[in-house]
Amino acid sequence: MKIQATPRLLTVLIFPLALLITGLLNIHLMVAGLLADLALILIALVDIINTPSSVKLKIETHIPTICSIGRKNSFRITVSNPLKTSVKALTRFDLPADWNDHSEEKTVEIAPGTAYTFSCPLQPMRRGKYEIMNLNVAITSPMGLFRIIKTLPQNKLAEVFPDIINLNQYLTLARNNTLAHAGFHRSTRSGNGTELDFLRDYTRDDEFRRIDWKASTRLNRPITKVFQHDTSGSVLFVIDRGRLMTTETDGLSMLDTAVNSVLLLANVAIRTGDSIGIVTFSDTVKDVLPFTKGKSGLRTASRFLTGIQAESVESNYDLLFRYLRSSIKKRCLMIFISDIVDAINYSLFKSHIAFLNKRHLTLLLLLRDKVLEHTADRDTSDLEALYESAAAKEMLLQRRTLIKKFKSSGIPCLDLLPAEVSPRLMEKYMEIKARNLL
Repeated sequence: MKIQATPRLLTVLIFPLALLITGLLNIHLMVAGLLADLALILIALVDIINTPSSVKLKIETHIPTICSIGRKNSFRITVSNPLKTSVKALTRFDLPADWNDHSEEKTVEIAPGTAYTFSCPLQPMRRGKYEIMNLNVAITSPMGLFRIIKTLPQNKLAEVFPDIINLNQYLTLARNNTLAHAGFHRSTRSGNGTELDFLRDYTRDDEFRRIDWKASTRLNRPITKVFQHDTSGSVLFVIDRGRLMTTETDGLSMLDTAVNSVLLLANVAIRTGDSIGIVTFSDTVKDVLPFTKGKSGLRTASRFLTGIQAESVESNYDLLFRYLRSSIKKRCLMIFISDIVDAINYSLFKSHIAFLNKRHLTLLLLLRDKVLEHTADRDTSDLEALYESAAAKEMLLQRRTLIKKFKSSGIPCLDLLPAEVSPRLMEKYMEIKARNLL
């Protein structure tokens, strides 16, 4: 237990302190100052004695066992006051270093026989397992001179996953058929399966051979056949964990952005019947999740993604491609999530992806650095900042040139800012499924 002086006590101390200082010139004022100090000590003792103990209060905490990275997760503390006097309380959790506390700094007066729930929006900025060790409850004395702080052990585990809140929002949109509001656009192309699913009005994007002439004649307008898709494909996510993926935007690293998007797409892929696999790499191939499917597969993938972290090393694409060529025999959609900033890595990607495309379907997703673009666009007269802006512009120019080369070589490539990744990646996947390419 700690006893902490409040600003009110410091303000009250000014008067006797002034009397003591003046008493150096006048003995009567010094005596008055000593008497004032003695009275203040007695008042302070009475104030501390009359301060309700936090032990007498009923305190309940709600600590989510699963949290989303980068989101304000809802933690709650309910303080019930069974006493006959009001209690002024303030609560705070002791948090790990990578967590931000957005709770309002407010002391609340809780009336006798009532309860108050403190809302604590806590924002973890790293994935992994964290222990919420302690809860601090501060009770303000009746006269407001002191604050008595009691530390209550919690020892509860909170596991920070990729952005599951974002995932649930997209799944709700999917159930309500409102994905377009989230930036997704359903392809108008029908599948190339063999089993008829339903009939609908013809659109100009439909293949002419899909027209059902009998239905069209009967209804006096063009009607198209829509076939069910073959959904038993495989999706392999190849995630870069190297130096470039440590860059942060709005508190989240590039790797965190990639992991959030992979979790979202993995969920949708499993729901459509596809199996998913994950390969992570940096200077070597790091962790591999074999192809899995179903709800249990999604749980396994979530745990797998939660544990991966970026490393401050250069990524070795040559070793990665050697592994993929020798180990991944089953045809699948390979989604590479990385960033390419030099011509050497471009040459590696071009030659190896050309080989992989003979058996697999590939998609290269490049993550754009928002901070780098901001630095390049900065208008300044400061010489050092001017050099930084020029260097950033040169890097962006080199990057755009390489991306043009990828696209002109026939390599599917998405160049996206972090906020664009989830909807655009989902849209591309839906297009591939609609065209039955997988």
